[in-house]
Amino acid sequence: MKKLLTAILLYAMAVTFSAQVTGNISSGLIRDNVTLDINLNPPNLVSPENGVSHISIFPTLGWDAVVDAVSYRVTLAPDAVFSNILYNNTTTESSITFAETDSGFPLRNNTTYYWKITAISAGNDEVESVVFHFITNQEVQVFHGNPTGGIVYTTPTNFSWYLGQPTTGLKYKVQVTSNSLAGNADWTQAPDFENITISTNHSFTLLKGKTYFWRVIVLNEDEEALSYSSDVQFQTAGGAEVPNPSWPVGGAAVYSNTPSLSWYLNSYQPDLTYDARYRQDGEINWNDIVDINAMNVTLPELSPGKDYEWQVRSVYKRGTPDESVSDYSSIESFVTQGEGTVSAPTASYPVDGVTVYSTSPGLYWYLGQSGAGLNYNVYYKESAAGQFTHAGTANCCYLRLNNLSSATSYDWYVTATNGTDSLSSDTETFVTSGSGQAGYPVSTWPVGNPVMYTDTPSLNWYLEGNASGVIKYVVRWKQDQNSTDWNTVFDGSADINSAYTTSYTFANSLSYGSQWYWAVASYDGSDYSDWSEGSFNIIGAAAAGDPVISWPAGGEMIYSTSVNLSWYLNGSSAGIAGYEVTYSRSDIYAPEVTTTENVSANSLSLSDLVPGATYYWKVRTDYGNGVYSGWSNPEGRFIINTGSNPIQPIVGGPTNVTIPVSSPQLTWFTPSAPPQGTTYNLELSDNPGFTSPEMYSNLTSPQQVVNGLQPSASYFWRVTSKDGSGNLSWYSNTGVFKTASQLTGLDEDNITPENFSLEQNYPNPFNPATVINFTLPEQKFVTLRIFDMLGREVRTLIRGSIEEGHHSVTWDGRNSSGLSVTSGAYIYRISAGDFTSSRKMLLLR
Repeated sequence: MKKLLTAILLYAMAVTFSAQVTGNISSGLIRDNVTLDINLNPPNLVSPENGVSHISIFPTLGWDAVVDAVSYRVTLAPDAVFSNILYNNTTTESSITFAETDSGFPLRNNTTYYWKITAISAGNDEVESVVFHFITNQEVQVFHGNPTGGIVYTTPTNFSWYLGQPTTGLKYKVQVTSNSLAGNADWTQAPDFENITISTNHSFTLLKGKTYFWRVIVLNEDEEALSYSSDVQFQTAGGAEVPNPSWPVGGAAVYSNTPSLSWYLNSYQPDLTYDARYRQDGEINWNDIVDINAMNVTLPELSPGKDYEWQVRSVYKRGTPDESVSDYSSIESFVTQGEGTVSAPTASYPVDGVTVYSTSPGLYWYLGQSGAGLNYNVYYKESAAGQFTHAGTANCCYLRLNNLSSATSYDWYVTATNGTDSLSSDTETFVTSGSGQAGYPVSTWPVGNPVMYTDTPSLNWYLEGNASGVIKYVVRWKQDQNSTDWNTVFDGSADINSAYTTSYTFANSLSYGSQWYWAVASYDGSDYSDWSEGSFNIIGAAAAGDPVISWPAGGEMIYSTSVNLSWYLNGSSAGIAGYEVTYSRSDIYAPEVTTTENVSANSLSLSDLVPGATYYWKVRTDYGNGVYSGWSNPEGRFIINTGSNPIQPIVGGPTNVTIPVSSPQLTWFTPSAPPQGTTYNLELSDNPGFTSPEMYSNLTSPQQVVNGLQPSASYFWRVTSKDGSGNLSWYSNTGVFKTASQLTGLDEDNITPENFSLEQNYPNPFNPATVINFTLPEQKFVTLRIFDMLGREVRTLIRGSIEEGHHSVTWDGRNSSGLSVTSGAYIYRISAGDFTSSRKMLLLR
């Protein structure tokens, strides 16, 4: 009975519901006042076709639109049962193309993927399609060519890549981004640079000083992605790169009160300007110089003799939106040593007890800084005497002594002064030649045909060699034409009966408007020396005459590679067309290093001169039509401060002298401190052209004994210096000497000494080698050993019987195993019978 009642009730409800829907839209039902879509069909999948292969890793999925569907759910997975869904989102379109911003993309190459579409009605009813699948394309391997990381210095930057296998019909999308996330490229952001190309390279102009990532996407002809390269990270150089201070640094002395600061970058960088700042040591506030367009700047006038600090920074693309500023460089320091600063001179020649084959030696020194405003006082004495004698006051950096005793040891030093403060060099020693051979004169003025404004001019010379054998000088002269033989062909003659009178003034007037030639020789009672010549013109006082060099004249040290030469006239400048100036790195004006210029003013500015070189220069008046005055006399000479370049040596001696020995000691010097590691090459020849010279190479000290010279012969010698990199200076001036008709086999250095001695090594400090000299009055068994400061033996230089005499041995800074030792102090010790002695030396690598 209960079942029957239930059935009757259900039938009644059905009849009632049917009545309610009468007259509604036949395509739907009403449920809770919402129409239900009873005709919603499953979507029809269109592309890619089911089971197709070679599909992009960013595929486009398409289907037919479904009537009454308001949206579609796209579901993608690598398995047919969709247990690991990669994508499950809705769209209102009937297709979708995936992009990198979609999670899970790009897809893997050569992989099967399954997809389906669910149509969704307005009433949220859903109808699924069947499941399709496709296979992504095979991977096209792409590899980076350039850049592969690190720092990129070039701009624009060329990006290149290559494929793992030959493939045609491809395109490439190269992308560069500075966006990063957790240290990796963030490709969800638009790249900074992007381009599609059919070639395997492309260039972009990147910003400097940034971190970038780049990759390549391989595309098919329809520009669908086939595969990706890996990401490469790199850094563009520069930008706001911290500069490196180069000069002055490390407390260096600068020989100007308006020094220039210089710096460099680790690579070339465009679009940079610089800010520099400086202050006197101890000050708090900086002085700023901003927006500098070069990697150097000249400071305003600073106080001399003061310590200063400075640093520099770079600014990239100043004043633009891309501007960036580096940190300041490290703080560097310097001390001004400009005009008015006194420092101690360094005696340059003769030093270290060398033999000079003259009783009138020239003394040389250098200051190591600008000597503007300074004078120099030179003092000397016999080494055995008590008091020094003032030899005279000089400009930088030369003074000649006169009338010294032969075969005598002398001490000397020089003092620099600005009138208030004074500093002195160390005392140095030399020995005059022990020979009794008479010296010979060297004419000094007038030579080179200068114009004289008097008809009773004075002639001047100096004596090279010993004065002890000289009885008198003989001066001779000739008008209009030089003598072919001064012994027999001359117009006039005069005797000067003193070895110490080195000038002659004419007693009778000479003719105006004529050219005169003169010569001087010394006489030892039996023979005349060689004749030393000069010449001059005597014209009216209204003529301009020869120019007179003003500056630089006497071997000044120039702390720049630029210099302004200047001169003046002693007469009228009327009628002159200009001046001819010749300057050279050679004292004989060798053509390959000599330049001649014509100017209208009485000055000439030179630039780009060679550091370390000694320059010689002269000037003459140009009257036009090939008519010239004589050359200025004396000629000018100056030295360009060496910096790190090899410095041009200067001949010490013997030169312009006759020597009685077959084994003389040749000595030379440098006009400023030579760079560390400097060595020398010596050439000795029997001809002034140095054809087939005898060579002495890699000498570590500025002296060398040469052996086996022939009697009654002329010899010529010159020296070059060499830095540690093998760079050579130009030749020194040429030394020339003659040998006597009778030669001894020993020079003074080979005379048997009276006492044992161990001398200080030279040079000291040294690098890479040094010379140790010692003397033995008799033959002994000798040991000479090197020790470090802990007393450990480093090397034995000598162990054996050594004959009496003067001896030298070189230590090359190596231990007994042949290995170079480190920088530091070392002890060298000699034992010879009962004689022992030790000295300390310093090796600086």
